[in-house]
Amino acid sequence: MAVLNQIAFRLSRHRRSVSRARALVTSLLGAWGINQDVIDPAELVLSELVTNALQARAPGDRQVGICITHSEEDGLLRLEVSDAGEGQPEVRSPSEDDVGGRGLLRGRADPTAGVSRHARPASGRRCGPS
Repeated sequence: MAVLNQIAFRLSRHRRSVSRARALVTSLLGAWGINQDVIDPAELVLSELVTNALQARAPGDRQVGICITHSEEDGLLRLEVSDAGEGQPEVRSPSEDDVGGRGLLRGRADPTAGVSRHARPASGRRCGPS
């Protein structure tokens, strides 16, 4: 039977939540014994996902949900971020003048990151294996 490490938590809809998410994922993945070459891109991707969630139109009292799952059997790392906003995320190509938006592109280009986009309907969001 596969060993599955998993944690779910919520952060407030405030920009300081981005740095909190980065610190939590770094600490957690380190505690799970995951290599730094996986932790670094995971930190960057989670930072971008939380930033995107904070930019989604949603009531101010709603929190950002985060779920981090790691399968020891196949090494798969899943980072899930949910918000109360409508619509689905879109990967965009930032221009030279844009100050952000490169983390997801880097994650998609980094073969060690294993980034994939998996969206579930808002009514069916949950933390765990699909």
